[in-house]
Amino acid sequence: MAYGIVHHFPGGTKEQYEASIAAVHPGPDKLPDGQVFHAAGPSAGGWMVIAVHESQESWERFRDLILLPRMQAGIPGGTGTASTGLPTGRVGSAGIQTQMAATPAAQQRKEVAPTSLEVLSKPAVQYTAEARQLKVQGDVILRVTFTASGQVVINSVVHGLGHGLDEEARRVASQIRFRPATRNGQAVDLTTNITITFQLA
Repeated sequence: MAYGIVHHFPGGTKEQYEASIAAVHPGPDKLPDGQVFHAAGPSAGGWMVIAVHESQESWERFRDLILLPRMQAGIPGGTGTASTGLPTGRVGSAGIQTQMAATPAAQQRKEVAPTSLEVLSKPAVQYTAEARQLKVQGDVILRVTFTASGQVVINSVVHGLGHGLDEEARRVASQIRFRPATRNGQAVDLTTNITITFQLA
């Protein structure tokens, strides 16, 4: 069963975190044996680190054989002194205390709220001479896909007006600038109907 660890460093900084990680990880972008996930970032009043190990035994092995011995020996520029019942020792010159809490990995997962597509700009519609002469007004409905990469793909005309206005609606839609919708922090494609309105002044 996976085992998650949360480290909170009150007053900790990115520089202190990087110094500590360099001392206890095998190399850049390499995780210690048995660790399957690692994430870190600023939190309220300090720095937060989340690590997930294959098992509690894997975490305890890393803690006892690598983490604490190196913390006790001192990590220049690192993040503080181990506490909460674990063996303690000097870690760097910052003197920041480390609070550790072990919880099941499933409890560590934080859901990232999805965001909706946001239209940033779109061009004004232009009437064709024929449509203006015939005083055609109404809506053109298009089925489009707003891609994660920022493109607009026009799939079909759901409802048209003719007289060149369907083509004009396609032109307008293709030039929409937008911020893609996101799910779990990642941009995603969104397929939907959009309405382009034609109205004479």
